[in-house]
Amino acid sequence: MYEQILNRLSQFISLDKSEQEIFVSKLIVKQYHKKELILQEGQVCKYAYFINEGCLRYFYNVEGQENTAQFFFENGWYTDYDSFLTGKPTKQNIETLEKTELLLLSSKDLQQLYIAIPKI
Repeated sequence: MYEQILNRLSQFISLDKSEQEIFVSKLIVKQYHKKELILQEGQVCKYAYFINEGCLRYFYNVEGQENTAQFFFENGWYTDYDSFLTGKPTKQNIETLEKTELLLLSSKDLQQLYIAIPKI
């Protein structure tokens, strides 16, 4: 379940077995159905999302019309960094395009990882 995210991280930093265990202990696994909103305009983005399986669509509304801005694919990350880091409401909408499995990392847990594993 955590192989993809650990492989992705290994492209940037090397974690030993105990550091990997600390890292994955902070992750929340969530399953989503097709066309499910995971973040909606006006909410605060509380997580960085790793796409373990599936696909996400980022869109925003202009005068009631949905405008697709970007897609996020398996083995990639998504977060609204401004909202995630500042706690300000997002202007983004994120929905799943198919059955999707995400690994969620909260801002609080990320801060704890910075302390426990400084190379992160």
